Amino acid sequence: MVPTIEAHGARIPLIGLGTWDLRGRTCARVVEQALRLGYRHIDTAEMYDNEREVGEGLHGSGVARDEVFVTTKVWPCISRRKSSSAPPGTA
Repeated sequence: MVPTIEAHGARIPLIGLGTWDLRGRTCARVVEQALRLGYRHIDTAEMYDNEREVGEGLHGSGVARDEVFVTTKVWPCISRRKSSSAPPGTA
């Protein structure tokens, strides 16, 4: 059992798989195997350009999505740009 910490009502596993340097099929395979081995925290970000592959690895692992904590990050300038182009009341 991996130790967790509670933050804002979520239980976050303290040990996670960082994916910053993983790309393509390798990324999907590593995420899939990590989840099969017991990892339940995956760290990604929009700037890593591997979120699709992380999702493929999660799907391929057979682990239920509600058992995995996925951390992702978006640069503040991206967030502002997307919210400024969204229709009022949707950002």
